[in-house]
Amino acid sequence: MLSWLLSWSRFRGPRRELYFTLAAVLSGFAVMPVLIWSVGHLVLGAYANGSLGAMLIDFYRGLAEPSLPFWVVALGPLLLLWVLRGCNWLRSH
Repeated sequence: MLSWLLSWSRFRGPRRELYFTLAAVLSGFAVMPVLIWSVGHLVLGAYANGSLGAMLIDFYRGLAEPSLPFWVVALGPLLLLWVLRGCNWLRSH
């Protein structure tokens, strides 16, 4: 059952691209801030404004302002996906 859920090969065409794009965007908006906070907490210590929740509030506030560094973090996985797709396209042509 789990292998079926994790198998991307069952999707084809635009539907597959939509799922990859949604996964990249969701990971940029939800997973990346948590990963950044976790690594920062381990390496640098406690976050100056408080806990993970305070950092997430600051992150989403930075997106609403808008601030370029926050948007780079949020859209980073999507940009990485595009770069990998471009490299794959160049390799095949």
